[in-house]
Amino acid sequence: MHHPLLLAAALSLLQEPEGALRNDTHLPTTPAAQEALARGDRAYRRYLEASPTAETDRIAALEAWRGALELTAPGDPVRLAGGDDEGAGPFPDPDRTHGRRIEGVACAVLRRLSALATEDRSAWIDRFSPLAKSALAVAGYGVAPLERVERDWPLTRAAAVAGLRLADAHLEAGRPGAARTWLERAERHVEYLPEETALTAALALRSSALAELAPAPAAMGWQHADALRLVRALRLTSGQRLDPGRGKPLLGRGLIPGAAIPSDGSLAIQTPRGLVLLDPMAAQEPLGGIISRQPLADLVNVSTLRPIAAASSGAWPLWPATDGRDLVLVVDRGREGRMVREYGIPAIGNHLLCLRPAEGGQVWMRWHHSDTGLRRGDGTTLTRETALPLPGHLEFQPGPTVHEGVLFVQARSLADPTGEGMERGGDLYLLALSLDDGRLLWSRFLTRANDLRGDLGGRNGAPGGIPTSGMPLAVLDGVVVVGTNVGLLAAFDAVDGRWLWGLRTRRRTVDDRGWPGSRRPLAVDLDVGRCVLCAPFDSDHLYTLPLGPDLGEGLFLLPPHRLGDIVDLVGGRGDEWIWLGRDGRHRALQAERRGEEPRSALYLGEGERFGGPALLSTARVVLASDRAVYLFDRTREDLLLAAVDLPDLGAGRGGVPVPWGDRIFVVGRDTLWILAAD
Repeated sequence: MHHPLLLAAALSLLQEPEGALRNDTHLPTTPAAQEALARGDRAYRRYLEASPTAETDRIAALEAWRGALELTAPGDPVRLAGGDDEGAGPFPDPDRTHGRRIEGVACAVLRRLSALATEDRSAWIDRFSPLAKSALAVAGYGVAPLERVERDWPLTRAAAVAGLRLADAHLEAGRPGAARTWLERAERHVEYLPEETALTAALALRSSALAELAPAPAAMGWQHADALRLVRALRLTSGQRLDPGRGKPLLGRGLIPGAAIPSDGSLAIQTPRGLVLLDPMAAQEPLGGIISRQPLADLVNVSTLRPIAAASSGAWPLWPATDGRDLVLVVDRGREGRMVREYGIPAIGNHLLCLRPAEGGQVWMRWHHSDTGLRRGDGTTLTRETALPLPGHLEFQPGPTVHEGVLFVQARSLADPTGEGMERGGDLYLLALSLDDGRLLWSRFLTRANDLRGDLGGRNGAPGGIPTSGMPLAVLDGVVVVGTNVGLLAAFDAVDGRWLWGLRTRRRTVDDRGWPGSRRPLAVDLDVGRCVLCAPFDSDHLYTLPLGPDLGEGLFLLPPHRLGDIVDLVGGRGDEWIWLGRDGRHRALQAERRGEEPRSALYLGEGERFGGPALLSTARVVLASDRAVYLFDRTREDLLLAAVDLPDLGAGRGGVPVPWGDRIFVVGRDTLWILAAD
């Protein structure tokens, strides 16, 4: 929970509101649950007003809320308010966001129960505990029935026991993150059952075991380095093999290739046209340690790859995902269908590919999703409609992520022409796939595309839309944080896709400044608690949001922060932010404590620009520009410790720093710089 005094102090810092949201992005809801919750809210309001039928009204409220759970599944969301037009209803909404957000049904019921007076909450527990006990007896130790018990009978002993059993099952299966989620859910129930001392002890025992099993974060040399040293600079691609087309595909605003580091210590870099596998320890050899270059067109069996992104439409982050053994790549772009006179050109999706590196730099295709279906490395195939039963052609969005054997990826449906014209496309989904065989575990409908608006020079200056790609996904503390870049942020529990919250953000126009498109959501520890920082490409504000459900404390842990002179976000800790920003004529690394003026630790040279997201630890900051790499000491007011020039090999300079042990890889558009941290 957020400390109420800290939250109040944070909210008091709000100098000005966001302003007009300029956002009518669709918020999905579940009508049956929405109506049940609203019916319960109305009955509870009558109970609070001491109506002649007060006790009957209280029972009706409890039954209606319980009915909303019975009618729904983990992926079903509802609006924050009840189904009436009376605002947020009788329950807390301290930052008054009920008109712009949704939450999962389970979170909606828990928020209501958390706000009840003790005697009313006791009435809930007394009324439903016997039924919950019977449901637990029927469920036994089956995973799916236990999940239903935990969700459908909150604040009962049976729900807590179900959570404990599920935590044990996931721990035995080697999924400590999922086990921790179920323990947290069980703890939420036990919090309101003070007499259940045995359950409290069982929770403490399992939490202690999980803490002991959790691996300590691997120490990296750069986190305490005093100097940097250039080891090697090398070109990544070969013009004959990886760039056969006329010119290079556009990568979008400020985008460069991304990298993943499998557990064997190799380096996998995805470029617009190829996959480069590299052994960093062999960097001094003539080939610079490059093991192989795999043309992506050959891997997905197409003749040419389409351009990645126009500069105006944001980045298409080429970040491959890995679990330490397999690599997952989003390859190519989708193409919207269109009509040319009376002829319809169909939409075409792109490719989601899971590869396993093999001896000699080769890769083995484990599975491959595309418009033609799911093709596995063992030769089995499934049709597209069977493998991914979603409408339309799918464009997998960049920046997938892997968590405990599950691949999370965002997908967007593409419009297709019909005999009557053009069908509406652009529905967005979050998909959870088995990393082992590519099968769909669950999907969540997010919203309908609401592309960036602006004056595109159409007839009479009519506004038009520019499609943007989704924000790279992140799994933070067991929560999948999704940025659609079409006006909606959302969070889901990774274990079962339970909706936690969805929020409409303030949107900008095409011509306004916004955040870089390749920024993942970032988890930080601020003085208001553990939280996630979301900087959407389609917004001019930064959002500080909880890594979990809002049970009444408020969704905004800090007021939305206007972009202003900020170029990119580095991170934060306590009450301090670190930015890449503008200070006068120059770009600079800046630190700012809330309520104080920002201070600049470095001024870049005339025309010098930041290359990408910086690295941040408790003691150091590493950032790359289009000229050099800089190392700062955070313990001494961001003292500059080292600056290493980046040699230009003919493809430009600068990129994203990627840490590995005592090495820092700066991945540029077609160049890799390897630095040692001493």
